[in-house]
Amino acid sequence: MSKIIWKRKILDKERNLLAIIVPARKGSKRFPGKNKKILKGLSLTDIAIQRSLESQLGVVVLTTDDESLIQGIQVKPHYIIYRDPQFAEGDIRVWQACLDAVNCLIHEDRLKLQNVLFTLPTSPLATAEDLISAYNLFCENPFTPVMSMSPVKINPLLLFRRYRDEKEVIVLGSLKKISWDMRIKSTRTDRGTKEYWRSNGAVYICGIEWLRENKEVYAEGMRAYFMDDIRGLDVDIEEDFIKARSFYKMLDS
Repeated sequence: MSKIIWKRKILDKERNLLAIIVPARKGSKRFPGKNKKILKGLSLTDIAIQRSLESQLGVVVLTTDDESLIQGIQVKPHYIIYRDPQFAEGDIRVWQACLDAVNCLIHEDRLKLQNVLFTLPTSPLATAEDLISAYNLFCENPFTPVMSMSPVKINPLLLFRRYRDEKEVIVLGSLKKISWDMRIKSTRTDRGTKEYWRSNGAVYICGIEWLRENKEVYAEGMRAYFMDDIRGLDVDIEEDFIKARSFYKMLDS
């Protein structure tokens, strides 16, 4: 059973109906230990917690099954939840682990939460401003999810289309038959050429009851928060981490 193993006092100004979840599972086949990789003195998990706290949008929660990661955390969230082993398996989806964390907060600490935001450690160049902007977009219509997306140079599958106002996203294909890694959308530029976008893990926001009911993060009518290929970099393999390190040096220069 997942449980809260650490918490700090929550100030009144930090109380909100939003839980910001940083999920950091121990296992990673493609890039082992990626959540503990260091950039400028902080682990990728620390960086995710830091931008979440800086956003001041709600309570910040780390959920993990990695004891060594917990011991090495430098930036303390409001809560640390140690995951039940059933939510640490390789086939567990991010939304399942995050919903488990929300349930833990509600049952153990009686928090009155309505919405949840996920931000993954594997998006180290995302900022607090990205979380705030995506949340503001969500607040315009809190009945549909908002997901961050970044550009890609390939077109394995057309799933999403982008409206002119750069906010609305509609489903073009069957959700149930499409794998997680192939969630790609396209948009046509002013020049008539196509651009392709995919979810990057930097930010996803939805209502808690919506997530419980749908058991899925993708939905018809959902909206996209668009990010450039630097801030939207998703560290999935070691080469991505090398890119992130190079981008950090470039932004500091």
